Amino acid sequence: MEFVDVLLIHPPYHRRAGSGIIPPIGLAYIASSLEIKGFSVAIIDCALDCGSQTPAGLQKFQQYLKEKLDTITPLKCIGVGPTTTPALKSIYVLAKTLKKQFPKTPIVYGGPFASMPSQTPIFFDLLEATALIRGEGEEVFSLLVEALHQGNIGEPIPGVSWHKDDMASVALVKDVNTIPFPARHLLDIHRYRPSLRRNVFDGPITPIYWSRGCPYHCNFCVSPMLRGNRITRRTQANLFAEMRECVQDFGITGFIFYDDCLFIKSINLNQKVQQFCLALREEVGLVKWEMEMRCDAVAALTAETLYVLSDSGCHQINMGIEKASNQHLKLLNKHLTIEEIVAACQKVRSTVPDIRIAGSFILGGPDETESDIEATIAFAKNLSLDFAHFYPLEVYPGTPFFAQVVNTSQQPTTWAYQMLEDEENYWGEILYETEELPGWRLLELTHRAYDEFYNRAEWLERFAATTSGEVYSTGKTVVERWCKDRFHLSFDEAESQLIV
Repeated sequence: MEFVDVLLIHPPYHRRAGSGIIPPIGLAYIASSLEIKGFSVAIIDCALDCGSQTPAGLQKFQQYLKEKLDTITPLKCIGVGPTTTPALKSIYVLAKTLKKQFPKTPIVYGGPFASMPSQTPIFFDLLEATALIRGEGEEVFSLLVEALHQGNIGEPIPGVSWHKDDMASVALVKDVNTIPFPARHLLDIHRYRPSLRRNVFDGPITPIYWSRGCPYHCNFCVSPMLRGNRITRRTQANLFAEMRECVQDFGITGFIFYDDCLFIKSINLNQKVQQFCLALREEVGLVKWEMEMRCDAVAALTAETLYVLSDSGCHQINMGIEKASNQHLKLLNKHLTIEEIVAACQKVRSTVPDIRIAGSFILGGPDETESDIEATIAFAKNLSLDFAHFYPLEVYPGTPFFAQVVNTSQQPTTWAYQMLEDEENYWGEILYETEELPGWRLLELTHRAYDEFYNRAEWLERFAATTSGEVYSTGKTVVERWCKDRFHLSFDEAESQLIV
């Protein structure tokens, strides 16, 4: 039996064929911040071994969790996160199992879902919460643990809610350079893998962040709910020191930058990108990396900058494209144009063809018709993308679209009770449904989009030319499954597809 002060648990989510398993770096940040204060910590990442929210999958998860909890005892509290709405079914099973196993141990939740004020009652009424942390928990969690240890439940702590009517302020770390690097030593780091569309690597990978926040306010995104349009960025020296630690201590040579926008369009964008890339190569060495970047910023890069990006080890740029018309981009509050999207894709493909480009597309939304979705699919096929991911518009509490979809006569938490009772929707998303495009039709059109994009000779040829033989063989099988059914896919089915 292992005894620790704090047990941190990453709940599983419903994975699909080709999905990755990414280290819960947020929890690892919390863990390192607790360790530096003298607390002992353990992490259970349930997503490594469980990945289905079908009734059978949830039963398997409950048994798995019980076996894990029989080997460890948390002395001060249990932390659960990051919480997201699609993982509600798993979080519910986790909450009930924890309460039965450790009836007197406080349970603390954090993450995007827990940070939405309107959703606070769900955690206290349904999920056995003792407290919630709204926002960033690195500085707050140790204060909370100490308060729990002293029996001071209810002690005012910035960012902490103690009951369902307690709308605490959002906790934000002012200087991210003061946070210790994530406690990757508490994770089974070599078991993680990127998703198929992100897999440009040939060794261990990790997510990493240079910045927090996003200056944009897209109507479908929860990011502005926490930081508004404020961005905080740590120094390059601090970032590169963490990357060197990853290489030297863990053998990690693949980095996925999950910043909302690693670089933002500005007058001196090209100078900033080149300086970063040259410093990365000099300070860290030869590594592979990829990033998220808006199309308007990519379109503003010069040929020289793109060459420097490629030389520094950048192997992929992921862009949120979303729509095929300026009208529908405006309805998303995307602040992007079709012209910028086309220019970005053409510039990368013609200048540095070795850098892969991936785009995401949202199907459905205000005033959208089937013909609009057909136009989006055709647009995606004409952009010379290496990967395209299509999603029905999924709405999250706290976003403008959530208010449009949820019945205003109901409580803003009613959806959670409905979701727990709905055994058919095991991927856990709330879809933006209209009379013309109900949920079932959005899913059919999503599968059609995958089929049309990936069942093309030119795509298969490009995939074969830019991918290792092993990844190509697995990927081709996964893509075949995508074309048949992207969403109604259990974890066990996905695994069987991967080993065919």
